[in-house]
Amino acid sequence: MDSRAQTSTEYLLILALSLVVLVIVLALAMSTRDLSEVLANRAAIERNETLQMLLD
Repeated sequence: MDSRAQTSTEYLLILALSLVVLVIVLALAMSTRDLSEVLANRAAIERNETLQMLLD
């Protein structure tokens, strides 16, 4: 392989690796967002239960 073909191949591999990393980061962001929603809902439920106990 000549130098130009090798350079092109390296750039394509770097681009492919970048896309894989981007997909992984997006997947982690989505799972973190889902977890934060679950925790926020749980905190809201406990807050409502506590307020209900105080009002009863």
